[in-house]
Amino acid sequence: MFDFDGTLFNTMHLHADLASDTMNKYFGMPIEEARRCYLETAGISYRNQMYQIFSGQPKEKIDASIQEYNERRIKEVFEKSKPFPDVPKMLSELSGSNLFVSSGNEEVFIKPILEREHMTSFFKDVYGAESGLKEKHIQIVLNTLNPDLIVFFGDSTYDVKLSRKNVITIGRAGTPSTGMHSKEKLLAEGADLVAEDFSCIPKILSGFKGSKQELVQAIKEEIK
Repeated sequence: MFDFDGTLFNTMHLHADLASDTMNKYFGMPIEEARRCYLETAGISYRNQMYQIFSGQPKEKIDASIQEYNERRIKEVFEKSKPFPDVPKMLSELSGSNLFVSSGNEEVFIKPILEREHMTSFFKDVYGAESGLKEKHIQIVLNTLNPDLIVFFGDSTYDVKLSRKNVITIGRAGTPSTGMHSKEKLLAEGADLVAEDFSCIPKILSGFKGSKQELVQAIKEEIK
């Protein structure tokens, strides 16, 4: 399972720029503080983020800020969205596997981008905010396919905390300029593994049979 923004597509800096601008405009929060708050709560829907960050503010003001963000993100984020360089080859090498997108963003925005980049055929299904939180997306796959393990690729602290007995979380590390967290940050938040590039992982996953611990160790040896 793959998160979308910051994992498959290099968009977190675009989202953070837009979010911090609207948060500053509507709530007077300084740009850098707004950017930090946005990134620290990323992984859930933007609506849920805003209600979490500004829980004491009037609902009308929060909704107005969300509406402006939604209106602007088509041109300021999605039209500029491009996959990370390692993604097309990685997905091609995993072709035939049960691949899913699990995002806090809406499917109505994600699916056209995947189609534009000729990536739709790689995925068995795409789950967004319309399908609930990422925990629910994982449960849907567990219930329908009953896999021994799910490997979840993400970039936020929320994503890496999804690790559990039958779920491995692999974080994509970055820098503040990319709107992403460092390797140290993601490991501290609970990631099983962290990499800056996922290109070496398909050959390990293909046909792998073993425990969660054995798979984590095999990937760790490859990316160290």
